This record gives sequence, C-alpha cells and structure tokens, in this order.
Amino acid sequence: MNLFEKNYPLPLLLASTSTYRKNQFATLGYSFIAEAPLIDEEEVKTASSHLSIIDLACKLAKEKALSLQKKYPNHVIIGADQICHLGEISFSKPITHENAQLQLNQLQGKMHTLTTAISIHYQQHHFSHLDQTHLNMRILTHQEITQYIELDKPFY
Repeated sequence: MNLFEKNYPLPLLLASTSTYRKNQFATLGYSFIAEAPLIDEEEVKTASSHLSIIDLACKLAKEKALSLQKKYPNHVIIGADQICHLGEISFSKPITHENAQLQLNQLQGKMHTLTTAISIHYQQHHFSHLDQTHLNMRILTHQEITQYIELDKPFY
C-alpha cells in the first residue's frame, strides 16, 4: 500500500503556516490540513549552529513534523524547511522591507542555493528528501527590487 496514492484514506497534515508551502501542496490535489509546528525555529537554529546548512534544513523539517505527531497520531505529517544561502551565509526570512532589499542586493549577480528538506512521518514510518536548487540572480535595478518586494511581499 502506497502512503502517497491520491485515494489513500489517511488524513494529511502539513506542519506549516507558510502561504507558499500551502499553495504548493494544494497544487498536488491532495486534501490536507495545515497547522503551525510546535517548535521554536530560532531556538533550534541557535542550538544547531554547529550543523551544516544541509543538516540544519533536515533537522528543522523533521522537528516540525515530529512536533505534531502526538496531537495527530493518525495523520501523515509533512514538515519542510528551505534555507536560502550564498555559500555558507544563510538568509532568514527578511521580516521587513529594508531587510528584503538588503538580501536581494546581496544576492543579485551571484549564484546562490535553495536547500529544501522534506520530512514525512506516519506513526513508525519515516521518509526524508533533500533537494538543492542553484540559482543565478541577474543584476536588478533599485526599481526592480522595490517592485518585486511590493508584489511578492517576501516577509513571512
């Protein structure tokens, strides 16, 4: 029996409040609920400062999924994390317009990486996946950066 067949009767839970992640998941055609994971990401990042970016993304994805396992023992729980980084320099969610502008200025004209980890849990079954996408951002004008921030609102 395949846990990921579209007609599989187990309920799916996305351990995320990310609008982007919910929209991505909805495009797959599965029925699911989404809930905030019960972890403090900043606390995990601080405690895991010795980990590589890859290991940190995997740890965050796994802890997000596991944090809801007791509350939803009969759900397939999906946790994910994505870290944008330029070499070993990682970028957090910008939160403010000014930070978004600074980050885009740092990334423009350079190759950077999105490291995405996914962790799927159902009772004693576990599956993890890691993907890295390398992006080369072209040089942008100040107006293009401002327009992008206004349209995309990359704060959350």
